[in-house]
Amino acid sequence: MIILPTEIQTKEIRIFSNIFEIREDKEGKREIEGYALEWETLSEELGWWFTYREKFRKGAFRDYLKDKDTDTKLLLNHDTTKVLARSKYSTIEFKEDNTGLWFKADLPDNTIGKDTVESVKRRDIDGVSVGFIMRKQEWDETDEENVVRTVITADLPEISLTAWPAYSSSSVDTRENDPYKLYKERNQYKKRLMFLREVLLNES
Repeated sequence: MIILPTEIQTKEIRIFSNIFEIREDKEGKREIEGYALEWETLSEELGWWFTYREKFRKGAFRDYLKDKDTDTKLLLNHDTTKVLARSKYSTIEFKEDNTGLWFKADLPDNTIGKDTVESVKRRDIDGVSVGFIMRKQEWDETDEENVVRTVITADLPEISLTAWPAYSSSSVDTRENDPYKLYKERNQYKKRLMFLREVLLNES
């Protein structure tokens, strides 16, 4: 029996260099607003075993964001103990427009919130990263030297403010969890399965 490798369902992290801004009113309320990512923006080269570049199609998170039971969190440096906002409690909102995935969050009036504001003002924190789970993808292998992965549909469990300012892969993308490697392995298994089926049909 041939078991096909499953499509990658683990969380992947991509980091973007983005311009976002902090707003403070006279009462001390702090908001952060900007784009978590822009559509159709190619990444740098990714992958452990086979190199590829990646982009997100417009509307990639539409279905996930429409689900009222989802809860996307705004974290600081992907630290789950440092939650700055949650969509479940309406302290962060998202909108997909023609540019990309826009967000606006109310930052908490506590030590983490105040320290975050100060770090953003100093530009110590100048990036936003997206933690996503791919649900549907396409691979363009027309040019073997320039393979492109397009994320069509994905879940969005978190975004995070970070000090890393480049669109890149992260430690989450391990050698065993390389999206392109898994995709190629799955295709190889499918071809092998089709070959065995043809052999069995010819023998019957």
